[in-house]
Amino acid sequence: MPNLPIHQDCCGCTACFSVCAFNAIQMTADSEGFLYPVVNAENCKECKLCERVCPIIKRDSTKCQKSYKNLYAGRLKDSKLLHLSSSGGAFYALAKYTIESDGVVWGAEYTSDCEVIHGIASTIEECSKFRGSKYVQSNIVGIYPKIKGILKKGQLVLFSGTPCQVAGLKSYLQKEYENLLTVDIVCHAVPSPLLFKEYKEYVEKKLNKKLIAINMRDKEVREWLEPFSNRFIFENGAEMVDPKGIVGWNNIFFTRTIDRPSCHRCRFSNLEREGDFTIADFWDYTNKRPDLRDNRGTSLVIVNTEKGCLITDYIRTFFDLYPISEEEALQRNLKEPTPEGENRAAFWSYYYKYGFKKAYNKYYVPGLSELLKKVKTVVKALLRKLHII
Repeated sequence: MPNLPIHQDCCGCTACFSVCAFNAIQMTADSEGFLYPVVNAENCKECKLCERVCPIIKRDSTKCQKSYKNLYAGRLKDSKLLHLSSSGGAFYALAKYTIESDGVVWGAEYTSDCEVIHGIASTIEECSKFRGSKYVQSNIVGIYPKIKGILKKGQLVLFSGTPCQVAGLKSYLQKEYENLLTVDIVCHAVPSPLLFKEYKEYVEKKLNKKLIAINMRDKEVREWLEPFSNRFIFENGAEMVDPKGIVGWNNIFFTRTIDRPSCHRCRFSNLEREGDFTIADFWDYTNKRPDLRDNRGTSLVIVNTEKGCLITDYIRTFFDLYPISEEEALQRNLKEPTPEGENRAAFWSYYYKYGFKKAYNKYYVPGLSELLKKVKTVVKALLRKLHII
C-alpha cells in the first residue's frame, strides 16, 4: 500500500488520484465534506507513482527557499473592469494575456447549483465566471488530465488556484511545459464544501429563491473595504447585497472553524511559491505606501519565474505595476499558516449533533458584543479610508 500523507496533512489536490493508471485511488468525501484519496488494495500495483507526485511529500523532502523575482502592487487601468474585480484585477490581466495569445484559462467558477468547481474558458468574456473570490475548496477531480491533453497539443494554458492545487498539477505533469502558465493565490484556507452547500440551502429557504452565485467581495456598496459585502445572485435574476438576517459566508469563513485540517499545517504559507505568479490583496500593512492606497482595490503581484517576468512587460500596457519591497509585500499567509479557530472542534461536535441551522445560529449569528465589534471594524475601515489612522 502507498504511504500517502495522513488525514491532517492531505490537501486534496487529486494528483495521486489523477496519476493512478490502475483505478486504485478514489477521491471520497469525509464527514466534513472534504475529498481525500482512498486506496483500493486489490487494484493497487505498488508502483508508488502516487507518492512521487504528492506535493506534500515533495515539500516535506526539500528545504523551503524564497522563489520570487519581482514584487509589485498593481491595478487595472480600466476603472470599470477594476470595479468588477475582487481587488486590483491581477487575475484579469493574466487571463487577458492568455486569451490574446490564443490560450485557454482554467479557474474556479460556480455551477448552476452554486457549487464551486474548476472550469475552462477560451474567451475573455467567458473568463468573467472566474472573477471574484470564492471562499470554498473548489472541486478539481478529473481536471489535471484534461489540462495535460491541451498542453500536449501545444496550446497555452493558464491555470489559477490555491498553491496546493498548482503544486498538484505540476507534480502530476512530471515535466515542465513551456506553454503552461500558473498563478497561485495567497490562500487563507479552504472551507468545507459540505457546509457551503448547507449554507446555500439555508439562504434559499430563508429568501425563497434559488441561489446560483455569491460575489463575496462586492464593491458596489462599500467599495474595497473590510468587512466585505456579499452580493447574492439568484436564478430569477434578482440580486441582494447583505440581506437582513443572513450572515455573510465570508464572515463564517473568517471564524476559522470550517477549514480543511491541512490548511492549519500548510506547507505553502511562505515565499517559496508554486505559480509563475502569486496574487493577493495589497493592503499596505506597513503603512508606508500611501501612494498605492485606492478604495477601488489594489493587487499584490509576486513574479516568481523568468517566464512571469517576460509576461509583466506585456501586461503593463493595461495594468499598472508599482515596485514594492519584501516588507511591504509580506502578509500573514506568506509567513505562516492560518491557525485553527478555537471553536472548531466545538462547532463540528455541535453540528453533528444538531445540524447546520442550529450550529449556524449558535456560532455565527452575532450577539450584542459581536455587533459592537463589527461596528468598530467598520468605523476603523472608514478611518483608514480617510487616512486618519
